[in-house]
Amino acid sequence: MSCSWHSLWRKNHRHDKTGIDEMAKHLKIDSPEVVQHVLEQVVKGTQGKLGFGINGSNLTTNPCANWDLTKGFACANEGLFPCPSCGLVSYCSPECKNEHLNMHKKCCDTVVNRSRVPENKVLRGSERFQNALERSTPVWGNVPSYGLLGRHAHMETPATLPKNLKLCFAASGDLRNVIETICQIPRGFSGDITMYINDHDPMIVARNFLILNLLRTCGYDAIDVVIALWYSTSMTYCQNVLVDVSTIATLNRAYKYNNKEERFQLNFGSFSTGSVLSVEDGGEIWPFLVCMCENKCSLQSILTSRMEIIQKGPKFYANLACLLPSHQVVWEEFRRSGMILPFGSYYHTGEWTLNKFIVHPSEGWIISPDANPLIGWNMMNVMSTGSVYRVPKYDMFGSLFFHLRDQLGKFVEKLKECKVCFNLSCKSASHLASHLKHSGTRLHRVDTSNIADPEYCGLKQVLNDWGPLLERVPGFNSTLITYFMNWAFSQSKSTPDRIMTLSKLTCSDVAAAVKLIMERDVMGSGEFLRLLSIGNSNGKLSILDYFHDSTSSFESFLESINADVDAEAVGLTRQKKNNIVPHRLSVGIEDCNGVPGKTASYDQCYYDCMVGDMSLTERFVEWGLER
Repeated sequence: MSCSWHSLWRKNHRHDKTGIDEMAKHLKIDSPEVVQHVLEQVVKGTQGKLGFGINGSNLTTNPCANWDLTKGFACANEGLFPCPSCGLVSYCSPECKNEHLNMHKKCCDTVVNRSRVPENKVLRGSERFQNALERSTPVWGNVPSYGLLGRHAHMETPATLPKNLKLCFAASGDLRNVIETICQIPRGFSGDITMYINDHDPMIVARNFLILNLLRTCGYDAIDVVIALWYSTSMTYCQNVLVDVSTIATLNRAYKYNNKEERFQLNFGSFSTGSVLSVEDGGEIWPFLVCMCENKCSLQSILTSRMEIIQKGPKFYANLACLLPSHQVVWEEFRRSGMILPFGSYYHTGEWTLNKFIVHPSEGWIISPDANPLIGWNMMNVMSTGSVYRVPKYDMFGSLFFHLRDQLGKFVEKLKECKVCFNLSCKSASHLASHLKHSGTRLHRVDTSNIADPEYCGLKQVLNDWGPLLERVPGFNSTLITYFMNWAFSQSKSTPDRIMTLSKLTCSDVAAAVKLIMERDVMGSGEFLRLLSIGNSNGKLSILDYFHDSTSSFESFLESINADVDAEAVGLTRQKKNNIVPHRLSVGIEDCNGVPGKTASYDQCYYDCMVGDMSLTERFVEWGLER
């Protein structure tokens, strides 16, 4: 989060109800005392109108792209027949396709006639390497998505899980891993689950609260709203009213009944089996919500400032040049609209309002111009979900929309079966660990994101903070997960004139990687070599790391920071084989020393190296209690 967020809300935040009263007046609510009644009426009045479909219906199928605002017409059927030329839109029938031909022709021709690389826009030389060091905002998350019960969660039967399962996300970022974990809970599990979801950034915690609060209030009906709140610049009018009123209702209750208390608790709706949403550190979170709710920026002004910022993005055109023509068009549409929706969706600008919870109240759009909402999601899973929903094969953001919808639907379904207590807090990770230790809390799984990287807390601090909190349970592996995102950039094994990539592969490393790429192309197709050529031309040299075995370098890194010694000092041991998440991105969990490029299909290599924006040197290490 930028310093401007912190300075703005810390300077202007209020611990009384003034801000809530003002918001209530703006929404023509005579008294905050009746806000709960208003919320109930809003929920009832917006039922069936909170989606992205026509007339506010939930967008549960890929839409037919035949719509025309000038004629006041939009087909409400499912798109079944994709356009064979662009692979971006679908139609319900040949008749709809013919009716829409003139409107679609411009988009289709753009795809067909586009060269893969817009040469005049691509950055050259050392400028690429400097710009590649830029980091995107964490609002959308920039770590891989995974659940804490493991990729093979079906192996964790109800009998093997602790009856009162306690999980912690010490530096959560967004809610992707929380949602993935809930979706992994095996059917028939009857115990209680406690989740500690913490981040030091009040903006992240506020947004996570809003998402969980919407799901708590409306269940399935809130899914499209949540996707908009999470990723999009705009919301429909009904979605905006629901978010505003539910936020005012929460803040009013928090300040009226809990003004001096640190913990605030809300029960989930009748669809759930007793789940609760608990919030600590209200003094940090509630003023931030007020600050965002009072945002008076217009949608048009934000779209304008957003476009100006994006056009200055140092990596945008270089990244764009690595994509297939259809993917370039999809990316440019997302850049224009800021919406996570299927490409051919009905879109009436007059029905949309600003998503106030993704922009700065006074400074407008502050998300990095190169931010990528696809980062961290397993793109093979995303595209597979899109295929199930009949999304055309090149519509990446349409596939992401339905993947999010699918995961959120499973999340709500699991809450029908399980009792979960979501504890949100806004602390430093070390402060949270100290707080839990003082309260006598013990944990079964701890995800620490990448705070073990040397530029953050460092591994020793993470082990000392969280190792003593793991609880020994017979037949279950209590585990601390550390993610090393930036370890390779700190290595100094090569001299400056021999550095070939940001992760400092030497000439011999590169030769070995190229050799492996050529071996993958042994049948003569040349697909992988073409990816390498495109990446090399546009600064996407992470593909070399994708085909490089960095195991020995990573072992040397762990040795240099005394990882095993520090772990032993707190009763932990490094697991030889990971049980929760693979040791490296895009390899199997059974593959302890895998190289992604050895087994990845061409599609997976393309999505990982060209579409994604990871360095592909990232490593996961799992730590367990000594036997």
